[in-house]
Amino acid sequence: MPTSIQHLNNFESNKKAIEILKLSGKERPNDWIVTMTFYAAVHLIESIIVDNIGRVTENHTERKNWINKISVLKRIRSEYLTLEFNSRKSRYMCIKFTDNDVVSNLNLLDKIENALLNKKGSR
Repeated sequence: MPTSIQHLNNFESNKKAIEILKLSGKERPNDWIVTMTFYAAVHLIESIIVDNIGRVTENHTERKNWINKISVLKRIRSEYLTLEFNSRKSRYMCIKFTDNDVVSNLNLLDKIENALLNKKGSR
């Protein structure tokens, strides 16, 4: 089972990959940036869940249930659900995302990061 630290490491790895993709110029893959933004949030949230219940979730539905139960996660529920929805639009509906859409998603990830890492006392 992955530990809280391992999830934090994957969160940081996803953020680094996002930064690399952002430098791709006018051909940058906004769809992948949107998807990676969601999965960065997943790892950060899983870190909190492991700290609270001692294990990771098995799927997106279970994760959402814990987001609704753990007080610090309740505060970022809306941002998480928006990132999840956008990621699904990218992956399954092949929606094209603009640079402004990417900025909006990155802002949502920043809100999640600020809310959760400040609670963990990490960074």
